[in-house]
Amino acid sequence: MSAYCNSVFFGSRPVSIDELLPYMLIVSNKEKEMYNKVEIDTHEIIDETIEPTKNKEVIIETTQSETVQTEPILDIIVPKQQDTLFWCIYIAVFGYNDYLEVSRNYGVKELDIKKQIADFIQKTPTAFKNSNIKVTKVAIQEILSELLTSQKETSIMCLLAMIIKYHIHILLTDPTDRFYLEYYYDKDMDESPTYIIQKDTFGKYKVQLEPLSKEALAQWKSSRFALESYLKPLQAISLYKVSELEDIARRFELYNETKKYKKADLYNDICEAIRWR
Repeated sequence: MSAYCNSVFFGSRPVSIDELLPYMLIVSNKEKEMYNKVEIDTHEIIDETIEPTKNKEVIIETTQSETVQTEPILDIIVPKQQDTLFWCIYIAVFGYNDYLEVSRNYGVKELDIKKQIADFIQKTPTAFKNSNIKVTKVAIQEILSELLTSQKETSIMCLLAMIIKYHIHILLTDPTDRFYLEYYYDKDMDESPTYIIQKDTFGKYKVQLEPLSKEALAQWKSSRFALESYLKPLQAISLYKVSELEDIARRFELYNETKKYKKADLYNDICEAIRWR
C-alpha cells in the first residue's frame, strides 16, 4: 500500500523525509502556524479600525435593563351580562374579584341580591327619606315590584334602592360625558364612597372600579353639568333668570348671539338638548 501511494504522489522521483517536514503535524509546526494566524488577524483588525487616539478618555455606553412588563390595572369595567347597570352597582359594592367568582351563576346571584334589597325596603320604607331623590309611596311599590319579578334591565329608580341598601353614592354620566345624574343614599353623608357609572350610546353601562376622592370628585364635577333628574334636566323655569339660561345655552353651544330668544323657548331648547338619554 505504501509503495502504491508513493507512486501516485511522487512518481519515480526519490523523496527524502526532510522534504516533508514542513507538512508534518509536529510541535514546531503547530507553534509556527498559531503565531502566523495571530499576526494575520491582528493586522486585519488594525487595518479595519479607526486610528487609535492617545490620552483620550474611553467611554463605555451601557443600556438600562429592560423593565418587567406587568399586566395593566383595570380602571373601568364593562359587565358582560345583559343587565349592565345592576352588575355595575354589584361591582362597586362587592368588588371586581367577587364579581368574577359569580361566573355562570349570575342569574341566581342577581335574584338573591334583589330579594335582599326588597326585604330591606319592606322592613324600612323610610330609608328613602334621606336620599337626594324624592320617592313617593307609589314609587316604592313600583320598585318592590321590579325587584321581585324578572327584569331584563334595572331601572334608575331601582338603582336608588340599591345604593340606599349598600350606602354608596352613584354619579351616572351620559354617553357624551358632559352631563350627569347624582344619586346619594344620604345627601348629608359626604364620607360615603362615590362611584362613576357611564352609559354608552347602546344603553349599556360601565363602572369605575375605585371611588373618587373628595378632590377628584370636585374636579370631576367642575367640568360637567348636573341634571335635575332623568325625567327633567332643569328645574322649573321660574327658578331661572334669562341670563342664567343664556349662560347654560352658551356652555353647550346652543345660543345664537344674533337671535333674540323668549325665555320659554330658550328653556325648552336647553331641556331638549341636554335631557337624559
